[in-house]
Amino acid sequence: MRLFVKVAELQSFVRAATELNISNSSATRMIMSIENRLGARLLNRTTRSLSLTDAGHLYLAQMRHVIEEIDRVEETIASMHQEPIGSLKIAAPVMFGMHVLAPAIDAFKARHPNIVPEVTIVDRHVDLVSEGFDIGLLLSQHIGNSTLVKRPLMQFQRVVCASPQYVSRHGSPAHPHDLATHACLVFHADFASDYLTFEHDQTRVTVRPNKAASSNNFGMIRNWALAGMGIAVLPDFLAEPDLHDGQLLALLADYRLEALQMNVAYPSRKHFPRKSRLFIDHLVEHFVS
Repeated sequence: MRLFVKVAELQSFVRAATELNISNSSATRMIMSIENRLGARLLNRTTRSLSLTDAGHLYLAQMRHVIEEIDRVEETIASMHQEPIGSLKIAAPVMFGMHVLAPAIDAFKARHPNIVPEVTIVDRHVDLVSEGFDIGLLLSQHIGNSTLVKRPLMQFQRVVCASPQYVSRHGSPAHPHDLATHACLVFHADFASDYLTFEHDQTRVTVRPNKAASSNNFGMIRNWALAGMGIAVLPDFLAEPDLHDGQLLALLADYRLEALQMNVAYPSRKHFPRKSRLFIDHLVEHFVS
C-alpha cells in the first residue's frame, strides 16, 4: 500500500523504490501483484511517463485513508506505555472550577505529573476552537448545537437561599411569585435568563425576580447573601457548607428549579491527543463512576 501511494505521488518507480530502500524490480513486482490481486490495472506505464487509471485514482484515495488509520493505531499502541507530556488547556466556569474541578485536577496531576493543566475560569460563553482550549467544562446551554463532542459529567441543583438575618427582617417567600417583591441577588451572564422556572406537583411556575443587585460571579452573590442583602439562587455545591452551618437558610423547599447539566466538551478531531483522553477518562471516573 505504501509503495503504491509513493509511486503515484512521485510518478516514478525508480524514485519511489529509492525512497523506500527497495530495488526497482521489487517495486515493479509488488505493484503488478496488487493489480493481479485486484484484477484491474492501476497505472498506465510508458517508457517516458506513468499515470493513474480511474481504478488507480480510487485505490489511491482509499489507501491514503487506510494508511493514515494504520499509523494512528500504531501510534496509539506505541504510546500506551509512554507517559504523555505537555500543557492541557482547560476552560471552566469560575465557581465550578474552584470548588469542584480543582480537587479532580489535583488527583489527575498525581497520576500524570508530566501533564501540565492550564485552567482558565470564566463565567461567559467560551469558543474552545477559536480560543485554543483542548477541553471545556460547559453547561449544556453553552454547547447548544455546536460541533463540539460532549460527555455528561454531573448534574447540580440550584438552591434558593438567604441569611437568617434577611429572613428575620423580611420574612420567607411562600411562593415563587413572592420573589417579584423580595430583594433578590441575581446572577447575570450572556447565557443567563432574567426568569426562573420552578416545578411543583407537575406544575411549572415562571417568575422574574426583583433585582436588588447583580453580579457575574456566584462568589460575590454568596457573600451578599451571607451579609443579609437579599435572596440568592446558588449552585448546591457552593451553598451546602453555608446551609449546613446555618449561615444560609434554604427557601421555597417545595419548589424545584431545573437541574443544570455539566459536560466535558472538546473539539471534534480525527486525531485526539492522548493527554486529553486521559483527562476526560479521569473526570468520568471521578464524577460518574
